[in-house]
Amino acid sequence: MIPHSHALVPLHPHRRAAMQAIGYVESRSETAHRLGRYPYARAFFRFMGCTTIGLDEIRRIDGCFDPSHRGRPSKARYIAAIDILISTRGASCLSPLSSGVGHSLFPEVERKERQRGEQRATLKANRRSNVEAKAEEQKRRRYESLRGQAEIELAFCSPSTVRAWYDTWTRRELYLHDLSELVYAWITRFPSLKHFDRYFLRYEPLWVVMLEVNRHADDQSEFEAYLDRLMLPNRLSDLENKHP
Repeated sequence: MIPHSHALVPLHPHRRAAMQAIGYVESRSETAHRLGRYPYARAFFRFMGCTTIGLDEIRRIDGCFDPSHRGRPSKARYIAAIDILISTRGASCLSPLSSGVGHSLFPEVERKERQRGEQRATLKANRRSNVEAKAEEQKRRRYESLRGQAEIELAFCSPSTVRAWYDTWTRRELYLHDLSELVYAWITRFPSLKHFDRYFLRYEPLWVVMLEVNRHADDQSEFEAYLDRLMLPNRLSDLENKHP
C-alpha cells in the first residue's frame, strides 16, 4: 500500500489544497496575471472551500492558533506565514505557524531533513572513526619504530654490556613481552649462553633471565668474552652498507 505522503494525488485535504494552490498560482504567473498579495495563501484557502480567510479558517490549519487569546499574533501574520510556507514548498515554516503545519502540508520536507540529519551523523561518525584509526596507526608506527630501535641497540650488546641496555629500555614505553622476545632471540646468538634452555627462557620473568645473563657475564673468562664480542655485527660494515 502506497503511503499517503507518496500518493500522486494527496489524500490529506490540506496537502491536496496546498498542491493545487501551487499549480494554480504558477499557472497564472506564466500568463502574466497579477497575483496580488498572498496569492498562495488565498488560493490554498479557496481550494479548501473557504470563501473568506477568517480566524476559524486559520485555526483549521494550525491547531495551536487560539482566536480568543488577546496577545496572539495578527491574522495577517498567519496568512503571510502560510503564503511563504506554500510558496517555498515547505522549506520555510515561519512564526507564528507551528512546525506541525509544515509537516502536515509537506511531509517530504521533514523526511528529507531527517535523511540529511542521518547522513550528517553518519559522516561525523565516519570522520571520527577515521581520525581515531589514523591516530591508532600513528601510535602503532611509533611503537614499531621504538621496538626496532631497541632491537638494533641490543644487536650491538654482548652479555657483558647488555646490563645498560636492559636498564634503559625497561623504562621506555615498550611492552615487557616484546622486550622478552628480543632478549630471547638475542641470547641464541652467543655460544656462552647456549646452556640457557628453552623452558627457562619462556617461563621465567625477564628480570630473572637478565639476572642470570649478568651473573654469567661476571663469571666468564676473558676468552669467553672475546668469543661473545665476535658475534656482534661490525658497526663500520653496517654503516657502509647503509651509505654506499
